[in-house]
Amino acid sequence: MKKNSLFLLPSIKKNICILLFAMTFTMSFSQNNYTIYFQEEVVEIPENIQTFSWDQLPEKSHFDNGYIGWIQFYETPSQSIQNEFKSRNLKLLEYIPHKAYLFHFPASSSVEFLRNSGVRGVIPVDATLKISKELNHPPFENWAMDGDNILVTLQFHKNVTTQYVIDELAQLKIEVKQEYKNADLIDLSIPDNCLEELANLPFVKWIELIVPPDVKDDTRGKSLHRSNSLDTQTSAGNNYTGAGVGVLVRDDGIVGPHIDFQGRIDNNYASGTGQTHGDGVAGIMAGAGNLNPTMRGMAAGADLYVSDYAANFLDSGTQNLIINGDVQITNSSYSNGCNDGYTTIANTVDQQTITYPSLMHVFSGGNSNNNNCGYGAGTQWGNITGGHKQGKNVIATANVFFDGALVNSSSRGPATDGRIKPDITANGQGQNSTSENNNYLVFGGTSGAAPGIVGVSAQLYELYASLNGGNLPPSALIKAALLNTANDYGNVGPDFKFGWGIVNGNRAGKLIEDTRYLSDDLSQGTTNTHTINVPNGTTQVRFMVYWSDPAAAAGASPALVNDLDLVVKDPLNNSYLPWILDPTPNSTNLDTPATTGVDHLNNMEQVLINNPGSGNYT
Repeated sequence: MKKNSLFLLPSIKKNICILLFAMTFTMSFSQNNYTIYFQEEVVEIPENIQTFSWDQLPEKSHFDNGYIGWIQFYETPSQSIQNEFKSRNLKLLEYIPHKAYLFHFPASSSVEFLRNSGVRGVIPVDATLKISKELNHPPFENWAMDGDNILVTLQFHKNVTTQYVIDELAQLKIEVKQEYKNADLIDLSIPDNCLEELANLPFVKWIELIVPPDVKDDTRGKSLHRSNSLDTQTSAGNNYTGAGVGVLVRDDGIVGPHIDFQGRIDNNYASGTGQTHGDGVAGIMAGAGNLNPTMRGMAAGADLYVSDYAANFLDSGTQNLIINGDVQITNSSYSNGCNDGYTTIANTVDQQTITYPSLMHVFSGGNSNNNNCGYGAGTQWGNITGGHKQGKNVIATANVFFDGALVNSSSRGPATDGRIKPDITANGQGQNSTSENNNYLVFGGTSGAAPGIVGVSAQLYELYASLNGGNLPPSALIKAALLNTANDYGNVGPDFKFGWGIVNGNRAGKLIEDTRYLSDDLSQGTTNTHTINVPNGTTQVRFMVYWSDPAAAAGASPALVNDLDLVVKDPLNNSYLPWILDPTPNSTNLDTPATTGVDHLNNMEQVLINNPGSGNYT
C-alpha cells in the first residue's frame, strides 16, 4: 500500500502521540552548568560572547562562505529565537547536549545579534570532537584494516557534494572504498597518521571505524503475541492479515521458493540461494500456511519484499522501496558490533523515520548477553548489538521462549547513553518457519523475535487503514501502541531485559480500534494540556507520550534532542510522574525495578496507575 503523501515535521515543532489518555507535558532543563560530555571528552565552552569576534576562529572553521563551529546558549533558544535564526540563514545543524549546537553561519553574521539572543559562547570544532572513541583505541580488528591502513566511514556536511569531497581527498592521496547514493557518507582507507589532519578539514563532520561484519541473530509465537486475536480466520472475528502493507526482509538472499508466499513476494533486490536465515525470518513475519496451516505467520496477507542485508541502510533496494512507498516496515535480524553507541547508522535510520513518517524499522536486539561489550557492568548488561539498534525511533526486540521466559542469550540494555533498550519482547526461540523449496525449519534467536513484531505491526497498520480511509498510520503511533499495551514481564514497569514487556497485539489493536490516542504539536518552551475521563471500575490506566525524535549527532550522549516531560494529575490534583530506570553502570542499579521521576533520556514516557479513581485526569 502506498501512502499518497509524505510529510516532514519541522525541526522546531514536534508532533507527539499521546496514548490511552491525554496529559500535561513541560519542557525541562534541570542541568544548571554548561559542561558537555562528548564521548571521552569533557568540553567546557567559555563564556566568551562579550569579547568574541569571527577573526578569533582558526582557518579550519572557515567553510562555504561562512563559519562552522559549536555554539552554546544560556538556555535552549525559544521558538521565536529559532525562527529569527532561520530567517537570517543562521543554521543550527545539530544539537549537542546540552544547550549547544553545531552551527554554520554566513560570514556577515552579526555577533551583536548572537549576544542579544542568549548565546553564551562560541568555539571551533576540535579534531578530537569529530573522531569516534573507537578510533582512539588501536589496535583494530582485521575487518577494520586494509593492509597498514584503517578503514573508516567519513560523514561530510550536507552543503558539499560527494564529488567535492572525493576531489579534496584525492589531494591527500586518500583512497575512497565506497560511495553511497543520496547520502553524506563515504568509506575510506587512510594511513593511521593522517586521522587528525583529515578530521581538521572543514567539510568533515565525523569519522568512525567502518561498520563491523554482519552477524545473523539466529540461534510458537502467535498465541503469546496475541496476534491470533487480530487474525482469527473466522467470519465473526477480526481478519487483519497485513493486507496492503509492504514488509521488507533485509537478509541473506532470495527467499523461497515457497507456496506460503505465493503471489505476494518480490525478490528483485535479493541475490543468491542456499541460505535459510531470510526464509525463517519471512515465514514468521508473513507466511500464509498454505502448505501447512499450523505454520501460518503473523501477517499472512502482507506484501513481502526481499533485499540483501546492507549494514548502512543506504543500499538501493532499501532506499527505493521506502521512497517509492512500497515498503512501510523493515526487518533486519543482524548484528554489527556490540554496544556501538549512536553511530552514523543510528543517525540514518532515525532520519529515515522522520522523512517518511509511516516507516518503521524493526531489529533483533542481538544474542550477545554473557558478553562484556564495554558498558561497564560486566557481561549481563549493555550488550545490544549494532549501532542501528541504538536509534530512538526504531524497535529493538528481545527474545523469549513460548512461555514468556527470557532466553539467556538475549541481549540486554541499556543503550550506550542509558536509554531503554531493548524496546519490546517477542517469542523468537523455537519458532517453526519456512525454508527453501516448500520446506519448513525450526528457527530461533532474536532473529525470530523481530519478525514477530513486524508481523503484528503490519496487522495494526491494516487495522488503522481500515478505519482511516486507507491512509497508513505514522509509525510513531504503532510503536507507541505496542509499548503502552505490552504485557509487563520481568521487573514491574520497563526494564533493561524485556523493555516495555511482551507484545500484546490484541490490546494494541483495541487501543487503535477505540481511538484511545491523540496527536498534537508542541513548540519549544510551551506546555500542552489535555483532559480525559477515566470511567468507574477501571483497574489500571496507562498514559504514554511518545514522539519521533530528530536524528542526533553521531557520537552524541545522550542522543535525545527534544526533551518532553509528562505529568498526569488525577481528579484530586495528585501528580504522577513517569517510570524511570537507573542506567548507572552497575549490575545492582541496572536490575533495580523502575521508580518514578523526570526522564531526560527517552522519547517515550509512561505513567501507570492501578485502581484509579474515576473522573477527569489531566
